[in-house]
Amino acid sequence: MNNTPASQLFAMLAGLQFTDQTPLLVLKMAMLVGLSLYAVFALVIIRQVGLMTQTVKTSLNGTLRLISYAHMAATVVVWLLALTLL
Repeated sequence: MNNTPASQLFAMLAGLQFTDQTPLLVLKMAMLVGLSLYAVFALVIIRQVGLMTQTVKTSLNGTLRLISYAHMAATVVVWLLALTLL
């Protein structure tokens, strides 16, 4: 019999045993996925601020870029904290 990746996945899922810790594990994984999506959003903010500062020249361009990079740094710190503490 050929062991395809799909059949191996189904065999692994069939062998799972649920304990009282399973809902907590699912919640932790959902939090990490959500924080990862937020990190992607923070990258989009950096790109959008970069495009905006190229298009509209104001005296606040440097400040806006600094805020967007600080936001990304805070996002990475929170993601790393969640990864280590959860």
